[in-house]
Amino acid sequence: MTYSSGLPVLYGISFLSLVCTYWIDKLLLLRFYRLTDGYSQHLSSRIVKLAPFAILIHSLFGFMIFSYPHILSSPGISFIGNQTQYFNSNRMGQTHMVVFVIGFLVVWVVLFFEKSIIFIASKVRQLCTKKPRKRSYIAEKPQNPQETPGNP
Repeated sequence: MTYSSGLPVLYGISFLSLVCTYWIDKLLLLRFYRLTDGYSQHLSSRIVKLAPFAILIHSLFGFMIFSYPHILSSPGISFIGNQTQYFNSNRMGQTHMVVFVIGFLVVWVVLFFEKSIIFIASKVRQLCTKKPRKRSYIAEKPQNPQETPGNP
């Protein structure tokens, strides 16, 4: 309504817009926006399985963006990279890219070997927290019935 002084036709347009919105919302609410059957554990387990691939794609795009020297620039390390378009030393040899690649590799090692790392960590924890058996330094009695006194 702010522009109605200059464009009085907006009163009619806004009236028609509100009427159409009312009826469309009413129709959609009563006919199409019904309760769904619900989601099962299959949906969430599928998302969990796909999440590493989303992280990979995100990391690859970040890799391409952050390595571009006109966006971020830092002192270079000359021995990293070759002379191709994307892996030359001007892109790959930047200090922040070396840090990015190391972080990328650490995240992927953890993601791919997560179950193995958890298994190894649980075994190490069991070994470290295992309570040693107490040894008795008192001489034990013989268990053989022939050696016990009082037997005929």
